[in-house]
Amino acid sequence: GFQEGLSKREFQVLELVSSGSSNSQIANELGISQSTAKTHLRNIYSKTDHHNRTVLAINFLNSKT
Repeated sequence: GFQEGLSKREFQVLELVSSGSSNSQIANELGISQSTAKTHLRNIYSKTDHHNRTVLAINFLNSKT
């Protein structure tokens, strides 16, 4: 599943990405910098073997049903 191997913060970023938030919105929501948000996203891509946010979001949302 998606939660395996992701930190709590990475999972929060994943949820925000999946709800359509931009990197700047994610940064504002979590009180982090945009570059930190991007780093979390890169780590999520790496850990989940995804390469773009759309496919990542679709697969994450499908995994919850």
